[in-house]
Amino acid sequence: MARNDGFADLVLDANALRDARERVETGTYRAARGAVASTTKDAERALEAATRHLVGGNLWRAWNSKIYPESGRASNNPTGFIYPKGAKGGRTEGAIRSLVEGGRIRGKDGGLMAVALPVVGRRGWSGGRGNWTDMSPKEWLARNPGYKLEPIWTRDGRGFLVAKANINSQGRVRRATARQIETEMHATVLVFALLPAVNARGGLSIEGTVKPFEARLLKNFEQEARQSLRGDVI
Repeated sequence: MARNDGFADLVLDANALRDARERVETGTYRAARGAVASTTKDAERALEAATRHLVGGNLWRAWNSKIYPESGRASNNPTGFIYPKGAKGGRTEGAIRSLVEGGRIRGKDGGLMAVALPVVGRRGWSGGRGNWTDMSPKEWLARNPGYKLEPIWTRDGRGFLVAKANINSQGRVRRATARQIETEMHATVLVFALLPAVNARGGLSIEGTVKPFEARLLKNFEQEARQSLRGDVI
């Protein structure tokens, strides 16, 4: 409304202000979750690289990460977690612990340790289990009824658990039939390697590996915020 005293009334639209505030809050929460998600994934990859540098095999694949809340909805306190796959207190976690602290990884009760070979992850043998690297022979047999695992030893003393099977051109594994076994029209497939023990020298610093990503989190948030709040305040 016009005034004759040289001043003007400032009229604020309460609804518009409320909508703008909600957009800024939602955009800020979304930016925070995006920054946490990308930084956590980068830190996970760094741990994978550090693990791969220290030890051969597939142990580097043991790392996994999650973001909470998982649904992707906006949150004022998004959190990222990085952890080894497998059961709590299981072989994978023990192997990671040995890689950090050093030590000797042995089989249960001091016996031989069965390590799943890559063929276990092929279609038809993983039993639908995404992470097969810490699968035990007992679990593998339960997921693949009809198979038998037999121990063999090579001339140089290496031990394996093998199964009689066939692998087609698509890489899918199928159990050998009784007729194929009788006529020896099958393959003897190495399923698990038998190891007496594995020395882990230690040297993996989890804290030292992920520490640099604390500063990166702020930079990632600034980038996410510019995208999320474009047209509002930035």
